Amino acid sequence: EGSGGEGSGDEPTGPYISLTTKKPVGSTIEIAYYDSELTKISGVVDLQRIGGWHGDVPVYRGTLTSQEVKLYGTFTKFQCAGGSLTEIDTDTQGALEVIDLTNNPDIKFNFEFNTKLKEIRLNGRILSEKELEDLVEKLPPSLGAVCSFKYRIIGVSTNNLKKKAENKGWTLSI
Repeated sequence: EGSGGEGSGDEPTGPYISLTTKKPVGSTIEIAYYDSELTKISGVVDLQRIGGWHGDVPVYRGTLTSQEVKLYGTFTKFQCAGGSLTEIDTDTQGALEVIDLTNNPDIKFNFEFNTKLKEIRLNGRILSEKELEDLVEKLPPSLGAVCSFKYRIIGVSTNNLKKKAENKGWTLSI
């Protein structure tokens, strides 16, 4: 675990998380995850454990070999805060419960297929009214889940959207 890096052979099948970053090739990226079986990482080499997140999730740092990164495996908690991410694809992550994308102000995301999500952290992400409406519309049904934005929402009256989120079992923490 933690050695990661470019693999050889065919691209694996099965669940993955795909990231797109603005960071240049050769720079470092930090990710944190708790997984049952990380099978391959592409787009990053020299992935080494550097610490922990919330006590139980290891944090890793690696060097980008591409602005497209794919992590194969099943994840329950995933973090890439401050990774200059522009896009994330978590559609195949049915077990994902917590995702932290703090300080990625330009990220595009869709969590409607992550039916076990309990917490989404988008702190530092400024959302337009349309983006917030789309997020709330696509939140999977949940019980007691929280979606937090410790930043501002531009031009949005959030009361109606908060009620829509609550109807799906989510609390918007804005």
